[in-house]
Amino acid sequence: MGKWIAAAAVVLIGVLVYFVATRDKMSSDFTLRDTYGNSVSLSDYSGSVVVLDFWASWCPPCRAAMPAIDRIYLDYASRGVVVLGVNISDNRDPGQFMADMGLSYPTLVHGEQVARDYGVKGIPTLIVVAPDGRIVYRDSGWAPHVEQLIRDAIDDALGG
Repeated sequence: MGKWIAAAAVVLIGVLVYFVATRDKMSSDFTLRDTYGNSVSLSDYSGSVVVLDFWASWCPPCRAAMPAIDRIYLDYASRGVVVLGVNISDNRDPGQFMADMGLSYPTLVHGEQVARDYGVKGIPTLIVVAPDGRIVYRDSGWAPHVEQLIRDAIDDALGG
């Protein structure tokens, strides 16, 4: 029994260290093309809260997360919050995929290098960047409660 408790403590400490190490790090600027061919840089949105959704069409958890990310996009657009999908390692047309899914948030393509720069190990990876460029939320994977965690991070970054 003691070995299990020690193992659980090591895992818990590792998870806490990971989240403390990634929270409040500064975001890195990048430039990618959107699904319409327009050049988009993260610095275009300096001073805004930005949500980054790293995804691929072949990823079931990504597909499960996308309707919630779209709700966030629609609910917060009037408050100046920007949501950007960052498509990586895909074999489908991301723009067509988004249209087929009935999703409206902008998507950037060929984001593999940006994913590496941001330390994305699994998808979906969801990141909230505060107006000052700090990463204030980061998580990989998807569960329904994550939508509320993202909303809470956005609200905090907006100042309430």
